[in-house]
Amino acid sequence: MATIEDIAKLANVAKSTVSRYLNGGYVSDKTRSKIDRIIHEQHYTPNAFARSLKAKQTYIIGTVIARLDSSSLSQVLRGLDQKLQEAKYQLLIANTNESPEREIQSMINLAHQKVDGIVLLATKITPEHLRVIKEIAVPVLVVGQECEMTYNLLNANQAAAFELAKRVLKNNYQQIAYFGVSETDHAVGRDRKIGFKKALTSVPECKVTYYETSFNAEAAKKVALNSFTSGWPELVVCATDNIAFGILTAAQEQGLKVPQDVAITGFGGYPIGQLLHPRLMTVDLHFFETGCQAGDMMVNILQHKQTEKRIVMPYSIVTGESVDKTSQID
Repeated sequence: MATIEDIAKLANVAKSTVSRYLNGGYVSDKTRSKIDRIIHEQHYTPNAFARSLKAKQTYIIGTVIARLDSSSLSQVLRGLDQKLQEAKYQLLIANTNESPEREIQSMINLAHQKVDGIVLLATKITPEHLRVIKEIAVPVLVVGQECEMTYNLLNANQAAAFELAKRVLKNNYQQIAYFGVSETDHAVGRDRKIGFKKALTSVPECKVTYYETSFNAEAAKKVALNSFTSGWPELVVCATDNIAFGILTAAQEQGLKVPQDVAITGFGGYPIGQLLHPRLMTVDLHFFETGCQAGDMMVNILQHKQTEKRIVMPYSIVTGESVDKTSQID
């Protein structure tokens, strides 16, 4: 097995240069490329424990997530892990089952474990979250929820919801249902609804009924079946793709054609939405890229590189046959 001395000899550099490279210190681009190539050729694996003792770092990033069964979170984690691995960091995940109390306790626990940084994908940010973030003295990056006191990576929920609704409302739907989640979730429950409502100002004559459900497709399906016993609306706008999957299933079970009898939109851009028939019109929030951006931000924070404190990720509208083609045109 190759040692750090072997890598230094093959790269024709000092052992301290290889050590600096491994610990994230400054090394010229030319030397960095040479060391990186030799490390891969020799299948060299740094001793993480020795690195942590010497650098007084653990090279572990704690990540607090709301749910393990979320398609969007799994994509974020893939991107985050990829970027952290490239920078020689390890990912430690704490699942909270959508409990704000467990999110707060998880941050405290991770700080006690001496993680180098924490990526927080919270259900909401409360005063208690802010108190703990301030007290733990560990760099925290909040992803998905607004948080002014620390580093923040956001999705453009209001803007995306507005653009999607503006396109769909070109079809002059008169009876509309909006399926969302609790507004205690500011990103999904509040901001997406705000964007949708802003688009409604251009069509004041339409009637909108609001429904609250969970992130679960089966729960959304049950709410739809119980609510539409006397007839379905012309359009159902959903705050997430999972909700849209539940609505689509309910409509098809009742023999309705989509979009001829009822149009449906989602939000998120889950890949499975493009495998359905009809394909779902939705917003792609680029979750994998969001994870990659989170990883880059956290590494830059830890390596004291210049980092924007607040970044808003781009989005794109995904066309699909779940809405009449008129609304597919920008």
